[in-house]
Amino acid sequence: GALGVRGGRPPLALASSDPTAYVRALTRAGEAAELTAPGGLGDFGWLLQPVGVALDPLLAE
Repeated sequence: GALGVRGGRPPLALASSDPTAYVRALTRAGEAAELTAPGGLGDFGWLLQPVGVALDPLLAE
């Protein structure tokens, strides 16, 4: 997304190679998904009001 929030699941292979990192990545993915879910916490529009900076770089992917 425009704010850099993505809720993609981490690679399953990471669960075998580094279980702790996998659980951390899965937690971050779940939090991101919760923030961006339609009908959930992410079901709203973002308002950007730049102060002293240009708006275009804030919206770059």
